[in-house]
Amino acid sequence: MNSSCASVAGIFFAYAGFAALALAMDRHYADAFGRGESPSPSLRRTMQMVGSLALVLSLAMNVAGAGWAFGSLYWLGGLTLAALTLALLLAYVPRLGLRAAVPSVGLALMTTALSLTLR
Repeated sequence: MNSSCASVAGIFFAYAGFAALALAMDRHYADAFGRGESPSPSLRRTMQMVGSLALVLSLAMNVAGAGWAFGSLYWLGGLTLAALTLALLLAYVPRLGLRAAVPSVGLALMTTALSLTLR
């Protein structure tokens, strides 16, 4: 597996995971879908599980690409980059920041496929 493609896929998965976890919160959900709106309890649990799964996939991609020694470090760096990007977008353009998670998943899957073909 190509290490650089796996790291990029890990960043995309991390962004999608953090966005899903943000949507599980009342404030960020209201930012995306209008004031006064809040997620249902089942949607909240689903978004928490999807966000956690995406963060685990982010770790898996980095470890698969670079091994445990460097993969865990790449993962922490990717988490930092994804969280900073999402935090800045939530501060200035919250709707765009949260809706960018959908293309982020698609880009993560495409980058994962690319890293598997570039052995």
